[in-house]
Amino acid sequence: RRQHGGVGLGRGDVLGIEVTVDVDQFRSQSVFVMGEVRSPGRYTLSGQVTLLEALAQAGSATAAAGAEVLILHPKEAARNMPAQPGDGDADIERINLRDIESGKLSQNVALHDGDTVFVPRAERFYVTGFVRNPGYYVLEPHMTVLQAISTAGGVTERGSNRRVRITRIVNNERREFDAQLTDIVQPGDTIN
Repeated sequence: RRQHGGVGLGRGDVLGIEVTVDVDQFRSQSVFVMGEVRSPGRYTLSGQVTLLEALAQAGSATAAAGAEVLILHPKEAARNMPAQPGDGDADIERINLRDIESGKLSQNVALHDGDTVFVPRAERFYVTGFVRNPGYYVLEPHMTVLQAISTAGGVTERGSNRRVRITRIVNNERREFDAQLTDIVQPGDTIN
C-alpha cells in the first residue's frame, strides 16, 4: 500500500481527480480599421471581436464620419492588406452607425480575421438664406428638405418655407429648381 496525501491507496482504489482549465487567451485576430477614425490601422485583438470593439481600438469615428460603416469580408482567407470598397474580392456588409449609437446592439456584428472596417466621410448639404444657422451639415439617409431646414435651426422671422429652392449639380451642370418640403436632399445640394 502506498500513501498519497495521507490517504491510503490500496489495490482497486480510484483516485478522484478534478481538473480545471482556464483559457488564458483566445486566438488573436487581425482586423483593419480605415477611413474616418482617429487612429486608422491594423489591430490585433483577442477572442471574438465586434464592430464596436474595433472602432474603440481605432479611437472611434471622427466628426466627419458618415452614418454608415462598411465591413469588408475578404473572400480569400489570408490577407495582409486592407480590402477596399471597390474591390471585387470582398463581400460588403453595411451597418448603420446611428443604430448602434442608439442602442441597437444587434447591429454590433462580429468581425473575422482579415476583415476591414471602413468608415466613409459623411455626405454633406448646404443651407443658405434666411435660416438661423446657415452652413453645411451632415446628410442623413432619406433626409427631407424640411428636416434639412430644421437642422439649420429653422427659418428666421424674415424667412419662409413657401419658396424654397435647391441648387444641385446634375451631369456636371449647376441646376436650380423649386423644392417641396418633402423632397429628398441629395449629397452636395444647396438649399436656399
